[in-house]
Amino acid sequence: MNCIKIKKILSLYIDKRLNSETTILIEKHIAECNDCRNEYQIMLNNDEKLKQTEDITVSLAFSYKLMQRIQNKDCPDLPVLSPERIFIFNSIRKLAAVCAIIIIISVSISYKYATNIETTKIPAEERMFNIGAESGLLKHPELPEPIFYLAAGKGVK
Repeated sequence: MNCIKIKKILSLYIDKRLNSETTILIEKHIAECNDCRNEYQIMLNNDEKLKQTEDITVSLAFSYKLMQRIQNKDCPDLPVLSPERIFIFNSIRKLAAVCAIIIIISVSISYKYATNIETTKIPAEERMFNIGAESGLLKHPELPEPIFYLAAGKGVK
């Protein structure tokens, strides 16, 4: 293995996360190469120091922003959104989806009832709105007799 590959996986070697074949190759390389051995010693010292430090508790917002910046390291100009803004944005999206579902259900129910309404022909003598029909005020000699329809729906007899 060359030095570039060794340095890339040196932290995995320190954490003992490599298979036995790779571990043996790294150990042989470190024994022969002063540059990689120095790099290994520096990383090993840093690892020891980190293990001795106390854990620090940071806020959720800080952790989130840090992870976003790490993920967006190739695009540093992208804005970093706070968890609160993301929560609000996601809540609005969910609310819009629920509203859309309610509208779709309402339209489908109203369409169902609108297509099931039957019309009934009401004879002229039973019409409620035949005021003046007896006197001839509403009749015109050239117009046919008006026909009224009543929707036979719920509660209408």
